[in-house]
Amino acid sequence: MRYFTTPIFYPNDKPHIGHAYTIVITDILARLGKLCGDQTYMSTGLDEHGQKVAKAAAKSNLTPQEHVDAMSSHFTKLCNQLTAQPDIFIRTTSDQHQKVALDIWQQLEKAGMLYEGKYAGWYLPSEEAFCIEKAEGAVWLEETCVFFALSKLQDQLLELYEQNPDLISPQTARNEIINLIKGGLKDLCVTRKNTWGISIPNTEYTMYVWIDALTNYISAAPGPMYIQNAVHIMAKDILRFHAIYWPAILMSVNLPMPKKIISHGWWIQGGAKMSKSQGNVVDPIIWLQDFGSDGVRYFFARIKKLETDCEINYDEIVKLYNTELLGGVGNLGQRLMSMIYRLGSLPESTTDLIPNLQSDALLAYNEHDPHKYANAIYDAVVQLNKYLSDTEPWKSPNQANILADAFNGWKKLVFWMQPLLPAACAKWTKQIEQVFLEKTTGVICQLPRTVEVPK
Repeated sequence: MRYFTTPIFYPNDKPHIGHAYTIVITDILARLGKLCGDQTYMSTGLDEHGQKVAKAAAKSNLTPQEHVDAMSSHFTKLCNQLTAQPDIFIRTTSDQHQKVALDIWQQLEKAGMLYEGKYAGWYLPSEEAFCIEKAEGAVWLEETCVFFALSKLQDQLLELYEQNPDLISPQTARNEIINLIKGGLKDLCVTRKNTWGISIPNTEYTMYVWIDALTNYISAAPGPMYIQNAVHIMAKDILRFHAIYWPAILMSVNLPMPKKIISHGWWIQGGAKMSKSQGNVVDPIIWLQDFGSDGVRYFFARIKKLETDCEINYDEIVKLYNTELLGGVGNLGQRLMSMIYRLGSLPESTTDLIPNLQSDALLAYNEHDPHKYANAIYDAVVQLNKYLSDTEPWKSPNQANILADAFNGWKKLVFWMQPLLPAACAKWTKQIEQVFLEKTTGVICQLPRTVEVPK
């Protein structure tokens, strides 16, 4: 069992390529797990509270709720256009989530982890985060608030990462978190006054965005067992919230730690991280219109290692689309199936032309590595194309047997490609079933089926 999560995204504006990337790689891993026989569950959604959302709503002359309702449709539409299939799209304005968040708050109170005090320091509105020292855009803030006693858990957090060296990946991210903890943790301000958020009963406070937001991993989970099997995937700029604040909250309420915390690199545009203020945001809808969901999914997984930053290069996606998708896998399927359709029948074959594909896919899944998975798919495509080029079935007297072997490989490839290219694989699977019904003289092998997910 694995519970794959994206962070919940701020709906202060429409989604960009960065949101699309996180959704796609998480969806690929969740789908791949099902093929590997694992029980997987995926969540994504929106972090709908906070000052940035309230300001964006005011700018559009909308109430905060009207604004997040409108923005929600853009994010759910994007999931559909990316052929992503999250099991739940969680919204922090939902009654279900707010009930869970308040329950966690009460448990933190009972555990003695919350206390009232006065905050005075630098606050960065763009990140909705307090900073140790003045940063660009930060404002000085003084107000009475409730604190979470994070400093009490410093030693426990260090012990957690010393005993679980693979909990955070990549290792550079783990080292960063350990250094932050060793540098000293201060108690965390977890409320604001009378702002857009979850109201804490009998007080003038609303819940600070990170307590509210991180609790979504509980409210989105279908049961308590999922929390300890969670694989949290997020961009590196919000790693510390997931690797310090979230484990601290879980420790405080006696809930288990997640299975994995994965930090991925940024998509860079013009030498800088994408942001609306920089004016370098890329609209994923444009890419989807040009390359379809399969083209975008393939590009995300194939071109970028999870942990690295990557410069957005439109020419690169065009090249990859033409050479590897159209000229590689697309051409393979088209020429193989056209030759098979011209045959009177197809003999039986149990030859495996791509014997490493299944083990490579399983390894990529267990390492939570969509890039390694995409490379395994590409290698299998190259092998099958090479087999056809080397054997030249179009002029061989042994054409039927050659094509039967190739067809066997093609079926296996289409099965394992489904998480990467779901739209194309749905069409190819129908073609395979048709060939199986009309052309085979014997059972080549059982048509691959996805594993049923236990309810």
